[in-house]
Amino acid sequence: MKYFNIIALIGIVFIVTGCAAKKPVTYDTEHSKALNIVKAADMSYGLKDVTVPKDTVSDVRHSVGYGAAYGLAGFSAPAPGFSSLSTAGLNVLSWALQPKSPAARNSVIAWMPEGIGSDSEDKASAKMSSILIEATEKAARDLGYSPAVGYHKVKQGRTGIVISLTDNDSEYCKLSTFPGDTTSYCNIVYKVRHPQKIIDTADFVGSGATWFFDPRASEFTAMVLDFKDKRMSKYNQMELLIATSKHLPEWVYFYLAPGEVKISVKEKIKVPMILNKGEIHYFIKGV
Repeated sequence: MKYFNIIALIGIVFIVTGCAAKKPVTYDTEHSKALNIVKAADMSYGLKDVTVPKDTVSDVRHSVGYGAAYGLAGFSAPAPGFSSLSTAGLNVLSWALQPKSPAARNSVIAWMPEGIGSDSEDKASAKMSSILIEATEKAARDLGYSPAVGYHKVKQGRTGIVISLTDNDSEYCKLSTFPGDTTSYCNIVYKVRHPQKIIDTADFVGSGATWFFDPRASEFTAMVLDFKDKRMSKYNQMELLIATSKHLPEWVYFYLAPGEVKISVKEKIKVPMILNKGEIHYFIKGV
């Protein structure tokens, strides 16, 4: 069965949860929204803003390339609003991220309101799982896929989810030829781990008591997009994640690490970014 390979990716870990009561950070208008989000999660780890002319920032955020996340995601060529000079500055930029640091891996960062997550970490994890499944299924249908949850396992606070994406009009996500199979090889996997109760949440990501899904933990909530069987990842992962984020609550953020998300079979994003409610937030600021 094709899911055997990806089931092995779902680690068996238990996050020790506790109650954090430190002073919440405040929004810093000198930094990008992306940097403010990771600072609220206390996971900067080498992430920093790139400074570009203000008109460049404005133009790029209203360009077709920005919304669609093609080309511009890698800053590999001048896009609407970018001069060749300012683009070159982004091309050579290095975030110097350590391979195993939280900033070098994809993650789901979320501050779930206590009322939604209920009174236990188990219930909060279960709620997050259902939210991710529902949003991904809606996004997949928006993009012309037929989604199917092929695996959903909950064990001692550790949840693994496999969602298959089938589109017989696509090159790579056609119905599998495996006897008896009703889905394609294209998949996205989520691993959901126990959150931590936060008492004083930063007001720009929530308020009061929330269930914090911590991207710094040794085992963390995330989307898994890379598989030993490369057939499982031959689709535009960036497109799916943007579409999924549109259907997620405002308090859920996708952090995408450089080189960890495909925008085509051969291309991956080259810079870190945050997705929230269908919007891409880069680590850039205008001067």
